[in-house]
Amino acid sequence: MIVGIIASIVLAGFAFVFPHRMKLVLTALVIVWVASAAMIYWETVKASERLTRIVATAAIDPTCGDPKLPLRITFKNDNSSAILKLGYTLEGFEPAFRASVAYDGYQSSNVRIAAGESYSACRAFRMRGSESASPASLNWVVTVNSAEFE
Repeated sequence: MIVGIIASIVLAGFAFVFPHRMKLVLTALVIVWVASAAMIYWETVKASERLTRIVATAAIDPTCGDPKLPLRITFKNDNSSAILKLGYTLEGFEPAFRASVAYDGYQSSNVRIAAGESYSACRAFRMRGSESASPASLNWVVTVNSAEFE
């Protein structure tokens, strides 16, 4: 993107110096802008594909030793490169409702997860407002929002 900006500035300067070549300059500008837009689109698609290859699950696990950390979250990296950092959202839904009763947004994990490996940890959760649903009866959903790769 920076290359596209610099090329646009250079071509705009060229248009002022050589106004009789305006058609050539405008054609070059269009080519630079289309190429920059295509690169940005391609990288966005590639990044979203990489995020879909991270499988995240959460469930109440009685094997978690600490009663204050009853929820086990697991991340499986199905990408070809290691994950350095993850950003995710954790939500708990009552089975018959669409609104979450437990919500922890903007969580992060700085644990390195190698390609093809899994990482699991027990953690706490937070109920919304005065909700009093049983954590074991909730459907837990982990949404991976962002990831940094090696």
